[in-house]
Amino acid sequence: MVQGSRQGDYFVHDMLNRQIAHWSVVGTNPDTAKMTLIPITPAVQDQFNWVQKFYDGFGTLNYGWDTDVSSAVTQASVNTLHTANKLMTSIVAAGSAPGSPESAFDTINTPVNQNAAIAAATKWSTWSGASINSVALLASFTSHFTATQVLYPVPVIISQTLHFLDGSTIVIHWDVNTNQWAYTTGSAKDAIGNPIPENPDQAAGGTVGRQNYVWPATNDGVGAASRAAQNFGNIGLPVGVPVFREGGTWTVACVRVGGAGGSVSCQGSPL
Repeated sequence: MVQGSRQGDYFVHDMLNRQIAHWSVVGTNPDTAKMTLIPITPAVQDQFNWVQKFYDGFGTLNYGWDTDVSSAVTQASVNTLHTANKLMTSIVAAGSAPGSPESAFDTINTPVNQNAAIAAATKWSTWSGASINSVALLASFTSHFTATQVLYPVPVIISQTLHFLDGSTIVIHWDVNTNQWAYTTGSAKDAIGNPIPENPDQAAGGTVGRQNYVWPATNDGVGAASRAAQNFGNIGLPVGVPVFREGGTWTVACVRVGGAGGSVSCQGSPL
């Protein structure tokens, strides 16, 4: 047992051998903690059978579960989707110059661009090719877990990460209410990994009230910084033109003044 592990119930899935094990862990000290193997009940076996069916339906996809107790969400983490260059070059962001490939920057606050990326990715990805009944399988799988919540007494979320040509990313999730893929608000990141804020509150890190963004003087960094500067202006937080010192970085610091509901200000500076 690893130092600092949380106590509680752990369900270990063996998808290849089609087995499930239920372990109860009491205590967080690896020297004194006790692990007990719990018999599998019919209800738990039923839930596992649905997971196995989901796994079988998508065949070769990398797949895993991660239950985050703090946020009460069970994440069905499916393979990160790297779309082919020929795919993304065919997607032009609405309002951009002809031939300009879409970026994560184009998707925030713009449903038409979000839908274009989702449509292209799900049309050509391994998701669509894994099973001709993939949509039906996703719908039945998520509906079952939303209704029963025996093994996973928390919402089940299925998501994909879409990668754009400039290195930026967004996350889409399967919406159990519409049985369609949907953009995950606040998920966009640039090529360096900085979050792409959709509004002043996100720019300041939400409840944290403070967020720093750093871009290195590399091709990806300079490109992302330029788009980020445009985006900050679009959401009402102008930071000026990125300025890089040789071998340095360009940084934007955003803070909320006046506590919750207060105004947000951002300032850029070369370092």
